[in-house]
Amino acid sequence: MLMSKREHNAKRGIYSHVLRYTGLFGGVQGIVVFLSFVRNKFAALFLGSVGIGIIDVYNRTNNLFTAFFSLVTPVAATRSLSVAYETGDKDKLAEQVRVIRSLTLLTAIIGFVVSAVCSPLISYITYGNLSHYMSFLGISPIIPMVILSGTELSILKATRELGSFALSSFYGAVILAAVSIPLYVLLGIGGIIPALLISTFLILVVQLRFTLPLFPWRSNPFSLSTLKKGKDLIKLSVAYIMANVVASAVEFALRSYMIHNGDVNDVGFYSAGLVITVVASRFLFVAMDADFFPTLSGCGDSANKMNLVVNRQMEVCVLLIAPFLLMFNIFMPFIIQLLYTPHFMSILPMVVLASFYMFFKAVSTPVAYIALARGDGKTYLVMETCYYVILLVVVILCYHSYGLTGTGVALSLTNFLETLILASYYRCRYRFVISVRARHAIEIQGILLLLGVIVVFVLSGILRYAVGLPLGLLSVLYTFCVLSKRMDWREVLHLKNPLK
Repeated sequence: MLMSKREHNAKRGIYSHVLRYTGLFGGVQGIVVFLSFVRNKFAALFLGSVGIGIIDVYNRTNNLFTAFFSLVTPVAATRSLSVAYETGDKDKLAEQVRVIRSLTLLTAIIGFVVSAVCSPLISYITYGNLSHYMSFLGISPIIPMVILSGTELSILKATRELGSFALSSFYGAVILAAVSIPLYVLLGIGGIIPALLISTFLILVVQLRFTLPLFPWRSNPFSLSTLKKGKDLIKLSVAYIMANVVASAVEFALRSYMIHNGDVNDVGFYSAGLVITVVASRFLFVAMDADFFPTLSGCGDSANKMNLVVNRQMEVCVLLIAPFLLMFNIFMPFIIQLLYTPHFMSILPMVVLASFYMFFKAVSTPVAYIALARGDGKTYLVMETCYYVILLVVVILCYHSYGLTGTGVALSLTNFLETLILASYYRCRYRFVISVRARHAIEIQGILLLLGVIVVFVLSGILRYAVGLPLGLLSVLYTFCVLSKRMDWREVLHLKNPLK
């Protein structure tokens, strides 16, 4: 049967919608990434690899406690609030916000107390002694503030206040840079904790500035009836919490292993490599978290709708990230010296080999969201646990054998295996199938990226650019041609309604 014009335009509109919001958050994220790199440049100059390693240890510690004590996770909150928002019942939505804020405040208080009490233990596990426990005690107030921030961002996403969400991300990046850089310059390593505390507090204030006009603060964290109302939220959150705990524990274990089997400089180099690899590509994943997940949650149990939404998101992600990664690799020696110092050039092989880490993440992340959108917390927990167990084993083995260079291979290999596992299992459980279009994009862009990685390792100087740049342009051209077939660019620019 021939597809009607309206159905055809609607399908083309899906691509436009994905690209439009990717562009919105990508533009904001570009500024965020730039400011992040500026901050890291000053950290490299005034703190060195040791200081960057210390920052990373503090952040991983905070992530571990934040993950464990988020009784209502941002993902569960977003899903619950999205459902309430779609009903159009403002009173129901406001009540759901109150329940979520109450539960979040309760766990924020508990998380602060436990993290403060456990600071000597964390010092001993991390450094093998108690000499750093005051530092871990000093960063404990960050944990409740991060937990509260997660809820406020969930409110903005679920109520489709995406402009405010983008602005809060922008202001957060500005605050981080404006607070951290002067403290790094003036106090050196001694400025790390004050920078983390002050910036986290100001970011929370900015987020509340956006959410309080929508929903004035109402909460009762010690009410038993509130706990009963939030039991469904808590059930979904438990699996996500456990997955985050596993993730944070693995990341924490990897840093501890590097400290005990290498030194804190290796942690700093590894962290710097991850920053370049991950942060520069975050524009895609911020858009997915803000727009794609609520959309996928609205598909219900329809396998057809789910497949359509996931495959379109996957294809667009691959088409956008591959040219970026390829060009990034060609200019990587220059980028490392620009963002850090020549001292950090040792991370070049790691970062280039980790390119496929982000490439396969662009493939696997839309698929991984399916379990959360269906409210299937157990499946999500099992898949995430498998991933992080594989990550832990593979990174340790590769680091032990090949040092930092081996970690780049390990990251890419782990995400490749995750993609295979998710695609195979979700095909059976949710009837998810990777479309022919998405598969073609993955294969073609994957081959071009592989050739780019080979060029960086085999060629140098002018030859690297002479061969690498045409590959990058070919990747860009392929992306442009495919997207031009899938949609009308006027839709992306808001010059045409895609459903008319």
